[in-house]
Amino acid sequence: MKIYLIILYLFCINNFANAQQKIVKLGSFPDGITELSKNDTIYYKDLNKNLDKYIGTWNFENDSLYFQIIIYKKVRIDNFPKVNIMSDELVSEFIYKNKGVEIYNTKIEDSYISGNSVFSENKISLLYGEPTENNHIRYKNADLIIEYIPDKPPKLLWVRKNYQTCKGTGEKPIYDMSDFKIPEIMQLTK
Repeated sequence: MKIYLIILYLFCINNFANAQQKIVKLGSFPDGITELSKNDTIYYKDLNKNLDKYIGTWNFENDSLYFQIIIYKKVRIDNFPKVNIMSDELVSEFIYKNKGVEIYNTKIEDSYISGNSVFSENKISLLYGEPTENNHIRYKNADLIIEYIPDKPPKLLWVRKNYQTCKGTGEKPIYDMSDFKIPEIMQLTK
């Protein structure tokens, strides 16, 4: 029995020693990616802490609209487990009201706005979505370009870029054809 335990121990040590993690700065492409083995992991890490300035509670309000978004940073998210790629990314929850009526409250649902594409020191791109009333797949998709403005108080310039990418699979999905409700362009304050 001791022999089997020793062999198992040596096997585990060998596997851990052969598996490597390549840490890459978020927003860059790793050198030597073709040389990685199937046990290796690429971790896109926010080494420069570029995502940290976006973390917090941001608000927009005018006569009829109220929007609040809370942005968090999650580390080592395993979005692609089959290819061993992990990354740091921003996720959010938001409340949107129109004339005092709550339209969205994603604090009780999954994140509809998340991502980590760094354009520059103060500009990032996130995947954008809004809940649908009927839980169908939304036909419209968008990217959200957020620019950090270091002011007193800090501000975020929010610009949504809409596009349509939904394509049918083998089955015919039922799409939600409604437009996005949250404004396309806003300036939020921390």
